[in-house]
Amino acid sequence: MRAIRYTLSHCLKYTLAVLSLFVMIALVYTTTFLVSRMNDNASVMDWLMLMLAMVPHYVYLLLPYAMIIGFSFSIDAMRQRRYWLMLWIHGHSVRELLAYFGRVLIVLIVLIVGLLDGMGYSSKPQLDPTDRVVQDYGPLWLGNDEEFFQLNQIQRMDQVGQLNWIQINNHGLNQVSQWHNLSYVNGQWITDLAGETPHVLKDSKLLQAVTPKLLELMSSQAKYLTLYDLFQLASEPLLHSSQLADYHQAIFSRLFYPLDMFLALYITWLSAFYVNVHSNSQRRIAQPIAIGVLSFITIHFGVPMATTWDLIVIPYILVIYLLVFLSIRLDRHTRWV
Repeated sequence: MRAIRYTLSHCLKYTLAVLSLFVMIALVYTTTFLVSRMNDNASVMDWLMLMLAMVPHYVYLLLPYAMIIGFSFSIDAMRQRRYWLMLWIHGHSVRELLAYFGRVLIVLIVLIVGLLDGMGYSSKPQLDPTDRVVQDYGPLWLGNDEEFFQLNQIQRMDQVGQLNWIQINNHGLNQVSQWHNLSYVNGQWITDLAGETPHVLKDSKLLQAVTPKLLELMSSQAKYLTLYDLFQLASEPLLHSSQLADYHQAIFSRLFYPLDMFLALYITWLSAFYVNVHSNSQRRIAQPIAIGVLSFITIHFGVPMATTWDLIVIPYILVIYLLVFLSIRLDRHTRWV
Protein backbone atom coordinates (compact mmCIF):
# COMPACT_ATOMS: atom_id res chain seq x y z
CA MET A 1 0.00 0.00 0.00
CA ARG A 2 2.89 2.35 0.70
CA ALA A 3 4.21 1.73 -2.81
CA ILE A 4 0.85 2.61 -4.35
CA ARG A 5 0.61 5.79 -2.26
CA TYR A 6 4.07 6.74 -3.47
CA THR A 7 2.92 6.16 -7.05
CA LEU A 8 -0.11 8.40 -6.57
CA SER A 9 1.94 11.19 -4.98
CA HIS A 10 4.41 10.98 -7.86
CA CYS A 11 1.56 11.38 -10.37
CA LEU A 12 0.11 14.35 -8.50
CA LYS A 13 3.49 16.12 -8.52
CA TYR A 14 3.62 15.88 -12.31
CA THR A 15 0.01 17.09 -12.47
CA LEU A 16 0.71 20.17 -10.35
CA ALA A 17 3.71 21.04 -12.51
CA VAL A 18 1.70 20.76 -15.74
CA LEU A 19 -1.26 22.64 -14.24
CA SER A 20 0.98 25.50 -13.10
CA LEU A 21 2.43 25.77 -16.59
CA PHE A 22 -1.02 25.78 -18.19
CA VAL A 23 -2.35 28.45 -15.80
CA MET A 24 0.68 30.67 -16.46
CA ILE A 25 0.14 30.41 -20.23
CA ALA A 26 -3.56 31.20 -19.80
CA LEU A 27 -2.74 34.22 -17.62
CA VAL A 28 -0.34 35.55 -20.25
CA TYR A 29 -3.13 35.35 -22.81
CA THR A 30 -5.53 37.03 -20.38
CA THR A 31 -3.01 39.82 -19.80
CA THR A 32 -2.94 40.73 -23.48
CA PHE A 33 -6.74 40.73 -23.51
CA LEU A 34 -7.04 42.91 -20.42
CA VAL A 35 -4.50 45.46 -21.64
CA SER A 36 -6.57 46.04 -24.77
CA ARG A 37 -9.89 46.29 -22.85
CA MET A 38 -8.99 48.27 -19.73
CA ASN A 39 -9.42 52.04 -19.80
CA ASP A 40 -6.91 54.69 -18.78
CA ASN A 41 -8.39 55.00 -15.28
CA ALA A 42 -7.60 51.39 -14.39
CA SER A 43 -4.72 50.87 -11.97
CA VAL A 44 -2.24 48.06 -11.57
CA MET A 45 -4.23 46.80 -8.58
CA ASP A 46 -7.34 46.49 -10.76
CA TRP A 47 -5.35 44.44 -13.24
CA LEU A 48 -4.00 42.17 -10.49
CA MET A 49 -7.46 41.61 -9.00
CA LEU A 50 -8.84 40.61 -12.39
CA MET A 51 -5.94 38.24 -12.93
CA LEU A 52 -6.44 36.64 -9.51
CA ALA A 53 -10.15 36.23 -10.23
CA MET A 54 -9.32 34.21 -13.34
CA VAL A 55 -6.90 31.76 -11.65
CA PRO A 56 -9.54 29.50 -9.97
CA HIS A 57 -11.58 29.42 -13.18
CA TYR A 58 -8.53 28.38 -15.20
CA VAL A 59 -7.75 25.68 -12.63
CA TYR A 60 -11.32 24.41 -13.04
CA LEU A 61 -11.04 24.28 -16.84
CA LEU A 62 -7.47 23.01 -17.20
CA LEU A 63 -7.39 20.45 -14.38
CA PRO A 64 -8.49 17.43 -16.48
CA TYR A 65 -5.92 18.12 -19.22
CA ALA A 66 -3.17 18.67 -16.66
CA MET A 67 -4.02 15.41 -14.89
CA ILE A 68 -4.05 13.46 -18.17
CA ILE A 69 -0.64 14.80 -19.20
CA GLY A 70 0.84 14.57 -15.70
CA PHE A 71 -0.24 10.97 -15.17
CA SER A 72 1.02 9.93 -18.62
CA PHE A 73 4.48 11.36 -17.95
CA SER A 74 4.55 9.86 -14.46
CA ILE A 75 3.54 6.36 -15.57
CA ASP A 76 6.20 6.31 -18.28
CA ALA A 77 8.88 7.70 -15.95
CA MET A 78 8.17 4.99 -13.38
CA ARG A 79 8.14 2.35 -16.10
CA GLN A 80 11.66 3.37 -17.15
CA ARG A 81 12.75 2.91 -13.53
CA ARG A 82 11.26 -0.62 -13.54
CA TYR A 83 8.89 0.45 -10.78
CA TRP A 84 5.89 -1.41 -12.24
CA LEU A 85 8.00 -4.55 -12.57
CA MET A 86 8.87 -4.32 -8.89
CA LEU A 87 5.21 -4.00 -7.92
CA TRP A 88 4.32 -6.97 -10.10
CA ILE A 89 7.07 -9.10 -8.56
CA HIS A 90 5.75 -8.28 -5.07
CA GLY A 91 2.29 -9.52 -6.03
CA HIS A 92 0.49 -6.30 -6.95
CA SER A 93 -1.85 -6.46 -9.93
CA VAL A 94 -2.83 -3.66 -12.26
CA ARG A 95 -6.46 -3.99 -11.11
CA GLU A 96 -5.36 -3.39 -7.53
CA LEU A 97 -3.37 -0.36 -8.64
CA LEU A 98 -6.23 1.10 -10.70
CA ALA A 99 -8.78 0.40 -7.97
CA TYR A 100 -6.73 2.33 -5.40
CA PHE A 101 -6.14 5.17 -7.86
CA GLY A 102 -9.83 5.28 -8.62
CA ARG A 103 -11.02 5.44 -5.01
CA VAL A 104 -8.60 8.19 -4.06
CA LEU A 105 -8.95 10.30 -7.20
CA ILE A 106 -12.73 10.21 -7.42
CA VAL A 107 -12.87 11.67 -3.89
CA LEU A 108 -10.16 14.21 -4.72
CA ILE A 109 -11.82 15.28 -7.97
CA VAL A 110 -15.25 15.64 -6.37
CA LEU A 111 -13.80 17.75 -3.54
CA ILE A 112 -11.79 20.05 -5.82
CA VAL A 113 -14.44 20.47 -8.52
CA GLY A 114 -17.27 20.68 -5.98
CA LEU A 115 -15.43 23.37 -4.01
CA LEU A 116 -14.66 25.42 -7.13
CA ASP A 117 -18.20 25.01 -8.43
CA GLY A 118 -19.75 25.83 -5.07
CA MET A 119 -17.71 29.04 -4.89
CA GLY A 120 -18.91 30.01 -8.38
CA TYR A 121 -15.60 29.49 -10.19
CA SER A 122 -17.11 27.09 -12.73
CA SER A 123 -18.69 30.13 -14.39
CA LYS A 124 -16.45 32.53 -16.26
CA PRO A 125 -15.61 35.71 -14.28
CA GLN A 126 -17.04 38.88 -15.77
CA LEU A 127 -14.06 40.88 -16.97
CA ASP A 128 -16.23 43.28 -18.96
CA PRO A 129 -19.96 43.92 -18.37
CA THR A 130 -20.54 44.05 -22.13
CA ASP A 131 -19.37 40.44 -22.39
CA ARG A 132 -21.97 39.09 -19.98
CA VAL A 133 -25.13 40.84 -21.09
CA VAL A 134 -25.97 41.52 -24.70
CA GLN A 135 -26.97 45.17 -24.97
CA ASP A 136 -30.37 45.95 -26.51
CA TYR A 137 -31.18 42.27 -26.15
CA GLY A 138 -34.43 41.19 -27.67
CA PRO A 139 -36.93 40.05 -28.20
CA LEU A 140 -37.46 37.92 -25.11
CA TRP A 141 -40.50 35.66 -25.14
CA LEU A 142 -42.19 34.67 -21.87
CA GLY A 143 -45.54 33.01 -21.55
CA ASN A 144 -47.83 30.05 -21.01
CA ASP A 145 -50.85 28.55 -22.74
CA GLU A 146 -53.07 31.55 -22.03
CA GLU A 147 -50.87 34.60 -22.56
CA PHE A 148 -47.35 35.60 -23.40
CA PHE A 149 -45.20 38.70 -23.59
CA GLN A 150 -42.67 39.89 -26.10
CA LEU A 151 -40.11 42.25 -24.55
CA ASN A 152 -38.06 44.42 -26.91
CA GLN A 153 -35.40 47.11 -26.56
CA ILE A 154 -34.10 46.03 -23.16
CA GLN A 155 -31.40 48.58 -22.38
CA ARG A 156 -31.40 47.85 -18.63
CA MET A 157 -32.87 44.94 -16.75
CA ASP A 158 -35.41 47.21 -15.01
CA GLN A 159 -36.32 49.16 -18.16
CA VAL A 160 -38.09 47.76 -21.22
CA GLY A 161 -38.53 49.90 -24.31
CA GLN A 162 -41.47 47.98 -25.76
CA LEU A 163 -43.77 45.24 -24.49
CA ASN A 164 -46.33 43.34 -26.55
CA TRP A 165 -48.97 41.55 -24.47
CA ILE A 166 -50.90 38.81 -26.24
CA GLN A 167 -53.81 36.80 -24.86
CA ILE A 168 -54.72 33.48 -26.43
CA ASN A 169 -57.93 31.46 -26.24
CA ASN A 170 -59.11 28.27 -27.90
CA HIS A 171 -59.92 30.13 -31.11
CA GLY A 172 -56.58 31.88 -31.52
CA LEU A 173 -55.52 35.41 -30.66
CA ASN A 174 -57.87 37.20 -28.31
CA GLN A 175 -56.26 40.54 -27.54
CA VAL A 176 -53.02 42.28 -28.42
CA SER A 177 -51.79 45.29 -26.45
CA GLN A 178 -48.59 47.26 -26.76
CA TRP A 179 -46.82 49.37 -24.13
CA HIS A 180 -43.71 51.54 -24.34
CA ASN A 181 -41.06 52.68 -21.86
CA LEU A 182 -41.78 50.40 -18.93
CA SER A 183 -39.85 50.59 -15.66
CA TYR A 184 -39.76 48.17 -12.73
CA VAL A 185 -40.57 50.14 -9.57
CA ASN A 186 -41.51 48.73 -6.15
CA GLY A 187 -42.14 45.22 -7.48
CA GLN A 188 -44.31 46.18 -10.46
CA TRP A 189 -43.97 47.45 -14.02
CA ILE A 190 -45.19 50.98 -14.77
CA THR A 191 -45.12 53.25 -17.78
CA ASP A 192 -43.74 56.77 -17.95
CA LEU A 193 -46.93 58.22 -19.41
CA ALA A 194 -49.50 58.06 -16.64
CA GLY A 195 -47.27 57.45 -13.66
CA GLU A 196 -49.55 54.60 -12.61
CA THR A 197 -49.62 50.93 -13.40
CA PRO A 198 -51.86 50.25 -16.43
CA HIS A 199 -54.85 48.06 -15.67
CA VAL A 200 -53.76 45.38 -18.14
CA LEU A 201 -50.38 45.05 -16.42
CA LYS A 202 -51.94 44.92 -12.96
CA ASP A 203 -54.15 41.99 -13.91
CA SER A 204 -51.40 39.95 -15.52
CA LYS A 205 -49.96 37.45 -13.05
CA LEU A 206 -47.55 36.43 -15.76
CA LEU A 207 -45.86 39.82 -15.95
CA GLN A 208 -45.73 40.05 -12.16
CA ALA A 209 -43.47 36.99 -12.23
CA VAL A 210 -41.05 38.76 -14.60
CA THR A 211 -38.37 40.47 -12.53
CA PRO A 212 -35.15 42.30 -13.47
CA LYS A 213 -33.23 39.34 -12.01
CA LEU A 214 -34.96 36.95 -14.40
CA LEU A 215 -34.28 39.26 -17.36
CA GLU A 216 -30.63 39.52 -16.37
CA LEU A 217 -30.28 35.73 -16.24
CA MET A 218 -32.05 35.27 -19.57
CA SER A 219 -29.92 37.88 -21.32
CA SER A 220 -26.67 36.39 -19.98
CA GLN A 221 -24.62 33.74 -21.72
CA ALA A 222 -24.66 30.35 -20.01
CA LYS A 223 -20.91 30.36 -19.37
CA TYR A 224 -21.29 33.40 -17.07
CA LEU A 225 -24.03 31.78 -14.95
CA THR A 226 -23.46 29.76 -11.82
CA LEU A 227 -24.96 26.31 -11.38
CA TYR A 228 -27.62 27.79 -9.08
CA ASP A 229 -28.60 30.34 -11.75
CA LEU A 230 -28.81 27.59 -14.38
CA PHE A 231 -31.13 25.50 -12.21
CA GLN A 232 -33.24 28.58 -11.54
CA LEU A 233 -33.71 29.16 -15.27
CA ALA A 234 -34.27 25.47 -16.01
CA SER A 235 -37.17 25.39 -13.52
CA GLU A 236 -38.71 28.64 -14.79
CA PRO A 237 -42.27 27.87 -16.04
CA LEU A 238 -42.36 30.98 -18.24
CA LEU A 239 -39.68 29.67 -20.59
CA HIS A 240 -40.34 27.40 -23.55
CA SER A 241 -38.44 24.13 -23.91
CA SER A 242 -36.57 25.45 -26.95
CA GLN A 243 -35.26 28.35 -24.83
CA LEU A 244 -33.93 25.96 -22.19
CA ALA A 245 -31.71 23.83 -24.46
CA ASP A 246 -28.52 25.81 -23.82
CA TYR A 247 -29.16 25.92 -20.08
CA HIS A 248 -29.81 22.16 -19.90
CA GLN A 249 -26.60 21.47 -21.79
CA ALA A 250 -24.66 23.72 -19.40
CA ILE A 251 -26.20 21.92 -16.40
CA PHE A 252 -25.23 18.54 -17.86
CA SER A 253 -21.66 19.73 -18.36
CA ARG A 254 -21.33 21.10 -14.82
CA LEU A 255 -22.94 18.15 -13.02
CA PHE A 256 -21.08 15.41 -14.89
CA TYR A 257 -17.76 17.26 -15.03
CA PRO A 258 -16.13 15.23 -12.19
CA LEU A 259 -17.32 11.94 -13.71
CA ASP A 260 -16.10 12.98 -17.17
CA MET A 261 -12.71 13.84 -15.72
CA PHE A 262 -12.43 10.54 -13.84
CA LEU A 263 -13.41 8.43 -16.86
CA ALA A 264 -10.91 10.27 -19.06
CA LEU A 265 -8.18 9.66 -16.47
CA TYR A 266 -9.07 5.97 -16.23
CA ILE A 267 -8.90 5.68 -20.02
CA THR A 268 -5.51 7.41 -19.89
CA TRP A 269 -4.22 4.90 -17.33
CA LEU A 270 -5.37 1.94 -19.41
CA SER A 271 -3.84 3.44 -22.56
CA ALA A 272 -0.54 4.02 -20.77
CA PHE A 273 -0.42 0.44 -19.50
CA TYR A 274 -1.61 -1.05 -22.80
CA VAL A 275 1.08 0.68 -24.88
CA ASN A 276 3.96 -1.51 -25.97
CA VAL A 277 6.74 -1.29 -23.39
CA HIS A 278 9.37 -1.71 -26.11
CA SER A 279 8.18 1.29 -28.15
CA ASN A 280 9.98 4.64 -28.00
CA SER A 281 9.30 7.07 -25.18
CA GLN A 282 7.55 9.61 -27.43
CA ARG A 283 4.90 7.06 -28.35
CA ARG A 284 4.53 5.79 -24.79
CA ILE A 285 3.75 9.35 -23.67
CA ALA A 286 1.91 10.78 -26.68
CA GLN A 287 -0.49 7.86 -27.17
CA PRO A 288 -2.18 7.93 -23.73
CA ILE A 289 -2.27 11.74 -23.77
CA ALA A 290 -3.98 11.83 -27.17
CA ILE A 291 -6.45 9.10 -26.21
CA GLY A 292 -7.19 10.69 -22.83
CA VAL A 293 -7.74 14.21 -24.19
CA LEU A 294 -9.89 12.93 -27.06
CA SER A 295 -11.92 10.80 -24.64
CA PHE A 296 -12.53 13.74 -22.30
CA ILE A 297 -13.60 16.04 -25.14
CA THR A 298 -15.92 13.37 -26.55
CA ILE A 299 -17.51 12.48 -23.21
CA HIS A 300 -17.74 15.98 -21.77
CA PHE A 301 -18.90 17.88 -24.84
CA GLY A 302 -20.54 15.11 -26.85
CA VAL A 303 -22.74 13.25 -24.38
CA PRO A 304 -24.79 16.26 -23.11
CA MET A 305 -25.53 17.37 -26.68
CA ALA A 306 -26.69 13.93 -27.84
CA THR A 307 -28.83 12.92 -24.86
CA THR A 308 -31.48 14.13 -22.45
CA TRP A 309 -31.98 13.60 -18.73
CA ASP A 310 -33.65 10.20 -19.22
CA LEU A 311 -30.95 8.93 -21.60
CA ILE A 312 -27.75 10.56 -20.38
CA VAL A 313 -26.96 7.73 -17.93
CA ILE A 314 -26.82 5.07 -20.67
CA PRO A 315 -23.56 6.26 -22.35
CA TYR A 316 -21.82 6.46 -18.97
CA ILE A 317 -22.89 2.91 -18.07
CA LEU A 318 -21.56 1.61 -21.39
CA VAL A 319 -18.22 3.40 -20.91
CA ILE A 320 -17.85 2.07 -17.36
CA TYR A 321 -18.56 -1.52 -18.45
CA LEU A 322 -16.02 -1.17 -21.26
CA LEU A 323 -13.36 0.09 -18.86
CA VAL A 324 -14.02 -2.77 -16.44
CA PHE A 325 -13.63 -5.28 -19.28
CA LEU A 326 -10.36 -3.70 -20.42
CA SER A 327 -9.05 -3.69 -16.85
CA ILE A 328 -9.76 -7.41 -16.44
CA ARG A 329 -8.17 -8.17 -19.79
CA LEU A 330 -5.08 -6.11 -18.95
CA ASP A 331 -4.65 -7.86 -15.60
CA ARG A 332 -4.25 -11.20 -17.37
CA HIS A 333 -1.19 -10.03 -19.26
CA THR A 334 2.23 -8.94 -18.05
CA ARG A 335 2.79 -6.36 -20.77
CA TRP A 336 1.79 -3.53 -18.42
CA VAL A 337 5.04 -3.89 -16.46
